[in-house]
Amino acid sequence: MSYDYLPNTNIKLKQLDDMFKMNTDTHLLGNYIDIRPNDVILDIGTNNGALLLYASRHKYKKLIGVDINKKALQCAKENFKLNNIDVEIYNIKVQDLKIDNVDVIICNPPYFTNEKFINKKDEILNARHDIELSLNDLFKSYRSLLKDSGRIYMIYRASKILDIFKYSELHKIKIRKMKFVYDARKDNAISVLLELGKGINTNVIIEKALVINNEEN
Repeated sequence: MSYDYLPNTNIKLKQLDDMFKMNTDTHLLGNYIDIRPNDVILDIGTNNGALLLYASRHKYKKLIGVDINKKALQCAKENFKLNNIDVEIYNIKVQDLKIDNVDVIICNPPYFTNEKFINKKDEILNARHDIELSLNDLFKSYRSLLKDSGRIYMIYRASKILDIFKYSELHKIKIRKMKFVYDARKDNAISVLLELGKGINTNVIIEKALVINNEEN
């Protein structure tokens, strides 16, 4: 167990040494989300609760977390208690989640798809690979759990942006904004931050790129 703070905040964060830890993508997405008063927010793949802790810095109505990993959610519950935050928690697959539609969905989804070297009992690998949550199933969940006027915030590998285009079109999820993220040490974009909602893609706002100097990827 390690004890940290969310970068540039006084929000405390416990992290389990044998579980997936907060990384640069978590920090980028946590600072990208736009939360408004009276928003009900769902974090898909809550893990240790870092993204909901970022969301808690804003005015909101309700926070909800869902994750299949019981051990990770126990850590998240400790983090919410540590920071005096009330969160509704579900230890199930998001595909099985039955709640009223929400205003905001946050997700830092798994993005590796090659199962050749995956031990399906390895909880860290399950957090990084789409064994339990394919991109197709994720976009289905976006469609079923989001209000018509709602917003989705996610981060994904820039090299896999065509997959985002594919499933957003398939499930009628509109890409509203995109912000590419570059590592100062590399030539090509490494990640992309997205704001999405229900609808059909027409015009997309391509925001000014973000260049970082300490990317872990």
